[in-house]
Amino acid sequence: MPADVVERIDARLARPAETTLAAADRLASKWFTCVPPPARDAALHASAAIYALGVALAHHLALAGGANVLSGAYRQIATEALHLCLRARKDVNDRAARGLLALLDGCAAPDEVLERWLLRIERTLELEARLGGYLPGVVAELPRVRTLLRGDERIAWELRLAHDLRADPSQREPAERLFARVAVAADDWATFRTWSDTAAAVLPPAAALDVHWICARANPGTNAVAWVNAARALFALGRGAEGVDVLSAAYANTGDEWRAGSIASLEEAWRTCPGPDLPGVPFDGLEASAAADAAIAAGDWATAERCLRWCQARAPRDVDVARRLGAALAAQGKVGDCVRALAVVDRDGAALHAGVALANAGRWTESALALRYASYRFGTVEEWSYLASAGWYAGDHEAAADAYRAMLALGAPASAATLHYFLTALCQSGQWSEAEQVAQRLGREAGVDPSYGAVAAHGRAVALCGLGRHTEALPWAERAAAMNTVPERDTELAATVTRARDRSPPPYHAPRSATASARALAALAANDLPAAEKHAAVAGPLSLARLVVAEVRKPTENDRLVSARAVEAAGDILDRTAGTTTLAEALVRVRARRVIDDAFIQIDPPPPLGANVPAAEFHKRWRDRADRGT
Repeated sequence: MPADVVERIDARLARPAETTLAAADRLASKWFTCVPPPARDAALHASAAIYALGVALAHHLALAGGANVLSGAYRQIATEALHLCLRARKDVNDRAARGLLALLDGCAAPDEVLERWLLRIERTLELEARLGGYLPGVVAELPRVRTLLRGDERIAWELRLAHDLRADPSQREPAERLFARVAVAADDWATFRTWSDTAAAVLPPAAALDVHWICARANPGTNAVAWVNAARALFALGRGAEGVDVLSAAYANTGDEWRAGSIASLEEAWRTCPGPDLPGVPFDGLEASAAADAAIAAGDWATAERCLRWCQARAPRDVDVARRLGAALAAQGKVGDCVRALAVVDRDGAALHAGVALANAGRWTESALALRYASYRFGTVEEWSYLASAGWYAGDHEAAADAYRAMLALGAPASAATLHYFLTALCQSGQWSEAEQVAQRLGREAGVDPSYGAVAAHGRAVALCGLGRHTEALPWAERAAAMNTVPERDTELAATVTRARDRSPPPYHAPRSATASARALAALAANDLPAAEKHAAVAGPLSLARLVVAEVRKPTENDRLVSARAVEAAGDILDRTAGTTTLAEALVRVRARRVIDDAFIQIDPPPPLGANVPAAEFHKRWRDRADRGT
């Protein structure tokens, strides 16, 4: 490898003088620019990637003894370099691979840390296949690597030995240790399940619990054995309430027959839980359901939730249980959990059902949130009316205005009451032009009714003040004050008269859609890319909208994984946010890192786009596929 490439990599990956988050962010940002691109020289690119991997690993392992942000940065660099090596695997020469192993053999890192990296390197470079199965002989002069490095043949032999040892009850303890070693390399759910079963048989509950958690998290939702073993261990440790919570999440995707047998096998452990933290939920399904009803009647929603979760674990597809659980969650304001629970009732309409349940529980703010999410699927007046009510009571005037607008567009009767609420929502959210039009419409609809006539005149006065037309607003404000029949509104109407005379703007809640970022995203949703780019340009250098709009590939960029505009925006964001810890900037930074990874590292890149088609043709093809059920 040329000396200038080595010097460039060494200089770029040199350890920073400061151990700060900003220094770590800058270190890990766009480090790969020091590696020659594969298009120029594939072999040189592969060798440089291997070298960068070795340098990053050496720094990472040297710093891995304690909490150190620089160690994390070097770990990220090493992981990305490993992916570069994966893409260039066919161009990696044996000498470079041996050099990397020799470097790691001299590292002072603990065996368990070094073994994980050696396993990843062997999987990436396929060392055993590359060396024709003579892996032990090749690394004979590297004592640590020879002991820790495992290829497919060694891993398969260890797995077979672990199963053979497990068959002998007297050898299950060494079998458990061997399964722990193999599970990391095998990455197979059956191995994790067997490891959990073996640990349950030979380890005390406190020690086995860690194994069960690892195995359960390795198979979230695909196999419940490790979850059930974890619950048994928790019961044995006197942590009954946690055990119930684990079981409530374990059985969602299991078969009816297996689930029934598994639950029956837990009854003794459940009833003999030593405490002090008892399960607190009846084991029998009917008794748990009755306990839930009693808790609901007493307003004890937390207890009702736990009882109903156990009922749902016993019968995951029971619609009645799902509805009652959704109501219990709604009463506690748990929006996300409520949506997930009600997905059993209606997967596509879960957010709508959750919004209604939250509204019934008086949780108007949470209801408006769920219904705003659900509104992308709304197509009827009734559905929009739920959001209108929730937005009104939650004080989310923009959402209420959007809902009333959609209701009227779908043919809802333009009654005086509907126009009154619509007008108020528009005025409260500062949408003055539309508010003036709706006030005129309400005035015509009110006729001789003085109550609605006053509302219409007042709304028109407020809208005109908001538009800066105070001279026109004053007569309407005075007229509203004269017509008013509700004494409670006298103060509000008098304030509007004063505002019109003083030529001051009315108060309002700035709508979310008023920001440049919101306008950019709305334009993007409407397929108006030029407008989206215009608004994103003034949204600020760290706005999410700037990056999202830049990610949209134009017809001339369909052959690229990531547009050049997105790479430029992401790089600028990473430079500006180095060391940041605020939530908004951290979220933008995460997306920017993903853009850079897709462009250069390509761990999980977006698929290439096909030929562009008009929007109408796209929707036609989409409907045709939906009709065919594909």
